[in-house]
Amino acid sequence: MWRKTILVLVIWVVAWSVIANVASAALISADLSQGTGDGLLTLDTTSGLEWLDVTLTVNQTYDQVRTGSWYQAGFSHATMAELQTLFLHAGTPDDGFDISLTYPTETQALAQLLGATISTEDGRLSTYGFSGSDFFGNTVTTATHPIGSLFSALLGKVDYLPAADDLPAIGEAHFSQGHPFSNEASLNYGSFLVRPAPVPLPGALSLMLSGLSLIAWRIRTRGKLMQMTSRNTILSTLMVLSVLLFSNVEVASGSTVTFEIGGVLTEASGTNGLAVGDPFTGTFSYSLGQTGTDAPSVQARGTSLTVTL
Repeated sequence: MWRKTILVLVIWVVAWSVIANVASAALISADLSQGTGDGLLTLDTTSGLEWLDVTLTVNQTYDQVRTGSWYQAGFSHATMAELQTLFLHAGTPDDGFDISLTYPTETQALAQLLGATISTEDGRLSTYGFSGSDFFGNTVTTATHPIGSLFSALLGKVDYLPAADDLPAIGEAHFSQGHPFSNEASLNYGSFLVRPAPVPLPGALSLMLSGLSLIAWRIRTRGKLMQMTSRNTILSTLMVLSVLLFSNVEVASGSTVTFEIGGVLTEASGTNGLAVGDPFTGTFSYSLGQTGTDAPSVQARGTSLTVTL
């Protein structure tokens, strides 16, 4: 009976998480300094990455950026592939500036989120920035492109051009046309900088898990840490779930974490068919859509985690 109860509760918690991830799959504005309303970050809740406003790095060379304070804050130049994923999630996929199929509304919104490095009186909005790939598509690292070396850089470009005369509005995210060398700088382009960012759990789910944790903690602190009836097993399992979901265990985006719960009963009562000494185990999987950080109380890293009660 208790195994069925645990399964139902696990499905309930995981279902909440899946619904929350689906509901938040979008690009949203976020604050670099929390609570200030600065809107200097763009959070891609699908990939779990946050993007720095490109205007903060205009008129700086590639080396000035990668040896500066933004890299120290955990940012790095986004590769061509990462930018293409961002464009796709924004609804304006890179098609090589093929205006036969264009996305003006989505592209304008993306340029506004990322910060326009070019804006004109007629309504043009463009965001240009160095990427983490060179002109030939190679990933830029200090090993392959040492500090101080000159190389052909690759600009990512977000172009919104308003309708004019008989021409419709155009919106394209792309890598076409001219590109500078790495030692060049301009007010018309900055750098596309990105870093992983955990997405906070929705308030309702957080409240639910907080309550379950409190109940489990009160029971566990009554001297029953290793003496589990079927009720204690359920509550202890939920406490582990709560800690893990709050902790944003660090795994790659889209990975699945498998949790294994196991132990030996030292108390058993009722007619549930369990006896002292009976082992109990349970395994379930949970997909994580974001890259987060380890919780000190869990000390777990990777794609699997074993918890012994």
